[in-house]
Amino acid sequence: MSLEKFRSPLLMRLAALALLPWIGWPLGARFRLLRDWDDYFSKQIAYNDEFKPTLEDGTEGKLVMKIAWVRRLASWIVMLHAFVDLDGLEPSHTHQADFGIRIILFGGYDEEVLREDGSVERLEWRKGDVGVIPAAFDHRMVAIRPEGATSLWVRGPTRNPVRWTWPSGAFKVLLPDEMD
Repeated sequence: MSLEKFRSPLLMRLAALALLPWIGWPLGARFRLLRDWDDYFSKQIAYNDEFKPTLEDGTEGKLVMKIAWVRRLASWIVMLHAFVDLDGLEPSHTHQADFGIRIILFGGYDEEVLREDGSVERLEWRKGDVGVIPAAFDHRMVAIRPEGATSLWVRGPTRNPVRWTWPSGAFKVLLPDEMD
């Protein structure tokens, strides 16, 4: 089993139940969440942020992801990401956190991963998949399942530069103090 990607539906459900808001969530509502899992994670989440990538020409791309900030645990952050759309112009990117974990809760997506030897590998991420994401993991989404995709994203402290690489090969490096 590779830590980069493995399947664990049980871990997926336990993580979502443990990390979703506790206040105002009686036990019966949590059981309904388990019963109506796909309906909840595809339609019922109230998102409070969104992400539109900066394109190579400096303009803002279209909305690709909605974000629900779930909680902060010391210097760790827990978020839900709902992937909305892709247009193929989005850059690949690394992450500013030393360590992150993603758990696919609904639907799925495909991504391209740039390996250290320069090769590009396409990975499929589906409901129940769990992956560990190191800072130097250079990747970009290239397809979303027709039903969409929602993932739980847990990331550690942010202290690394982020590298954005556009499909043309041009890139930009953002230092930690240049990011939100």
